[in-house]
Amino acid sequence: MVPRGPLALLAVVSLAAGACGSGGPPASRIAAPPTASATAKATEPATAVPSGPIALAICHEGAHCSISPGEYVTPTPDGFWPGLTLSIGSGWFASEEDVGELSLHPESQPNDSLLFWSDVVAVTSSTGGGGISGIKPVEGVGTTPDALLGYFTGDSDYKVLSGPDPATTAGGLNGTTITMTTSDTANFGDPDCPDNPRCSAFLRDPVHWGTEFFAIGGDEVVRMFLTTFTADGTPHTLIIALDAASPTELERFAGDAQPIIDSVVLPATFVDN
Repeated sequence: MVPRGPLALLAVVSLAAGACGSGGPPASRIAAPPTASATAKATEPATAVPSGPIALAICHEGAHCSISPGEYVTPTPDGFWPGLTLSIGSGWFASEEDVGELSLHPESQPNDSLLFWSDVVAVTSSTGGGGISGIKPVEGVGTTPDALLGYFTGDSDYKVLSGPDPATTAGGLNGTTITMTTSDTANFGDPDCPDNPRCSAFLRDPVHWGTEFFAIGGDEVVRMFLTTFTADGTPHTLIIALDAASPTELERFAGDAQPIIDSVVLPATFVDN
């Protein structure tokens, strides 16, 4: 099992895009007086110009899926939170866009991550030296933003750098922002931790990730925006996270990612995929 985030190795795949077009009818002759003749030009029907956002291509974990600048929508049924729309500028790629996660990265800084998760659960921050196999869901911690924040701020293995603070972002969603790194008490106990034992795990999508989880290590920093969204009468938790190698890099990266975050609009319905 490989942890998500910069602890994971990325496999590179190439994508090819195809184009299609339509041709017009053959030219037609028009009769004229005997002294003159005329030929009508062949005409082609106008090609409809697509309107609205383009479906964001499915991209499975660990891939490198290039993205052209534009307005996108996550597709039904296999995209992350189908119907979510966002605008992506130039120089970005996805390492995942499927039911479990939307993960975007700038080509210039591929280890920086803009991450989207839904309905995740808290996992044990570290294992007292037990390694990855010891990472388990935390009993008694719910999936609401308040429950997750209570756990993050109450466990000494996380070091809170700022927050929790109220915030409004992503198309007007109200929520809470917190910035965290790994504290000196963390004891991960596994060679996959780049600064062993100073790594800490945070959360897992129990439906889509299997035994995988999100973790950071050393000076790595994560900033999470947590909010609740009610669709069809059922509340869901959405987390938009920024992951970077250091506090300084996080602040720089935050400026690059903000236009994408600001453009996010959630759909009125929720597809349970």
